[in-house]
Amino acid sequence: MSDSFRILTVCTGNICRSPLAEQLLKSALRGMGHIEFDSAGTQAMVDNPMPEYSLAIAKNNEVSDAELHRGKQLLAAHLDSADLILAMDRGHRRKIVELSPRATRKVFTFREFKRLID
Repeated sequence: MSDSFRILTVCTGNICRSPLAEQLLKSALRGMGHIEFDSAGTQAMVDNPMPEYSLAIAKNNEVSDAELHRGKQLLAAHLDSADLILAMDRGHRRKIVELSPRATRKVFTFREFKRLID
């Protein structure tokens, strides 16, 4: 069992939105203790890198390792090991719950989560 809190971000291809969200969260929460970050896609473009426009956004936000990202497919194991799952939209949230109904209590769209923390 890990002492870390695990945050998973999910989109479709796992090359644009979810890896960028993962990296921006990692940057924003740097120094906050034991938090691990990951991302995956519901229909991932497996092993593909982030496109140039996403890399440019990451670079503008001082993310240093965005070019290392490669897309990966969402698996039930990702959901089981995450403490918080942030989906890019309701369609992704639905696919997450279909893959692992136990994830229902820890998955939110970014908008839902923002409303909760506000």
